[in-house]
Amino acid sequence: STGNYPINATDAFGPSGPFWMYSGGFHSNVQSGAFRLPNGNTLITEADDAHMFEVTSSGSIVWDYTFPGNNIMIARAQRYELNYLIDNFPEFTSGDVNFDGEINIEDISLAVDMIYGTGYNPTPPADLNGDGVVTMSDIVIMVQLAMNN
Repeated sequence: STGNYPINATDAFGPSGPFWMYSGGFHSNVQSGAFRLPNGNTLITEADDAHMFEVTSSGSIVWDYTFPGNNIMIARAQRYELNYLIDNFPEFTSGDVNFDGEINIEDISLAVDMIYGTGYNPTPPADLNGDGVVTMSDIVIMVQLAMNN
């Protein structure tokens, strides 16, 4: 089954019964999700436990992951191919946060916004020291690069 069902103008929405069901002994008190993948498997998220897993149509778990930590919820997730970032993230120069080909005050401003969480999520071009997080250490390096341009 493709998971699709016909809808016409005279019928109520939805199928008359489930097309597929998985009951793997999990529960969440809040929003979670189940999304059919292009390969026919289903990606399920269990928000309360920050747990996500992929299950085949026959009920076998392909992989699962629980995000570590306390008070973390994952209500929805998407599955990306292993080469997603390689194929889809643009080439960049470290420090050129806005991808305009220059390292200047605009890049510094964006990186500061990333540190203080005021609108921009951290991106690889802002992590100049390569430690995996954007901090004031990266800003210092960025200022030095901007002054040398």
